[in-house]
Amino acid sequence: MTKKRAPNAFPTLGPLERQVLEILWSRGSGSVGDVLEQFPRKAEYAYTTIMTILVRLHEKGIVTRDREGRAYRYRPLMTRGEFLASASAALIRGFTETYGGAAAVHFADAITRLPRRQREPLRRRLDELLDESG
Repeated sequence: MTKKRAPNAFPTLGPLERQVLEILWSRGSGSVGDVLEQFPRKAEYAYTTIMTILVRLHEKGIVTRDREGRAYRYRPLMTRGEFLASASAALIRGFTETYGGAAAVHFADAITRLPRRQREPLRRRLDELLDESG
C-alpha cells in the first residue's frame, strides 16, 4: 500500500525516472526485465539500476507493484496526463505560496511567449475563473 502525499509534496523525477515512467505508460505495466528491454542497446543500464529506479518510483507513490512469482510487475498509478496535471499544479502552487504575486506575474509573462494555439485554452480557462469569481 502506498502512502498518500500532501498536495504540495509532489515528487520530482530525475531523467532516468522519467524515462522508466514513460516506458511504463507506453506498455501499461512491466517487470524490471520488461522495462530494461525497452532501452536502446547503447544505454546499457544494469538490471539493478532499473530495479532501483522502479523501487524509488514505488516509494514516491507514482507506481504500484504486484508480486509475480519472484519478481514484481510495476504499473503507473496515474496516466501521463494526470501525472503532468498533478505535477504542474503542485509546482505552480509551491511557487505562488513561496513567492506570491511575483510568481504569478512571471508565469503570466511566460504565457505571453507561448504560441497562440497554446495560449487560447489558458485564456478560456482564465475567463471562466474570472466569471465564476464575480
